Amino acid sequence: MSTYKKREKARLRLLKERERISAWNKKNRDKIKANIAARKQISLTGKKCVLCGSTYNLHRHHRDYSKPLEADILCQSCHNIIHNGKLYTEILNKAVEVGIINA
Repeated sequence: MSTYKKREKARLRLLKERERISAWNKKNRDKIKANIAARKQISLTGKKCVLCGSTYNLHRHHRDYSKPLEADILCQSCHNIIHNGKLYTEILNKAVEVGIINA
């Protein structure tokens, strides 16, 4: 494949990715606004995951994006488990207990 064709293919791939991101941003404005507000107002310093107690790689998890300052502090592992629907029994029980998800 010529250099021109490789560059054109890469350019088209980049344009498609930009369009995908732009569409997601338009569809999820409430999530973006909530995350920005939470980042500005909710410090992760000295906090720990409400599910497993980890203090490493913490995230803010919104139950309701219309309430941006009401976010649970979760480690990346627990946050991924909740969002991917792979709720292991002990994490699921703890999440219900803390009120992050409903039983």
